[in-house]
Amino acid sequence: MLWVVDNGRPVSDAGVTIAALWVGGLLGAVAIPLYAFGYRRAALIVAPAASATARVITLAGATTALVGAVIHALTAWHIFSSPQAPGSDPLTAVTDTPLLLALWIIAGVSALAASILIARAAWRSQQRLVAMLNPALVSAVVAVIGTTVPSLRAYLAPAAPNVAHLVFFVACGLSAAAASSTRRA
Repeated sequence: MLWVVDNGRPVSDAGVTIAALWVGGLLGAVAIPLYAFGYRRAALIVAPAASATARVITLAGATTALVGAVIHALTAWHIFSSPQAPGSDPLTAVTDTPLLLALWIIAGVSALAASILIARAAWRSQQRLVAMLNPALVSAVVAVIGTTVPSLRAYLAPAAPNVAHLVFFVACGLSAAAASSTRRA
């Protein structure tokens, strides 16, 4: 979807541009809800003895995932239905559409809540990598890098939440693998 906005051609062009927009929109709308499973697994990794914390992480993560999928789908629709100028800033879609802005706030608050609980529980259980690579912190770092480097602004800054979740889920996988090998030894 970011390529469509930043490729230098109007979205109304037939062919590859519209196909890429809908493929990107569909992939995100289908894949982002899967983050809920990642949050559930993360909750079990960092808070196995704290069932209430694990439940809140799972709920906040599922909210983040589901609202994120809606954001992705609505963003694709917004790009398709508005005459975006080629090379326009994809971050403006958020402020152009009050519904998208409201959904971003909901997703941001739920991701922040999950991240705070994850970081706290992971830190207490000596899982420093998971604590430091929580989605909110990594997303903020990636977004700052993406907004301060002009060549990355169109791609990295809008993709910061997705990049952050990838980093976080890899960290959780590494932590789980390390714990598993320690138990076997």
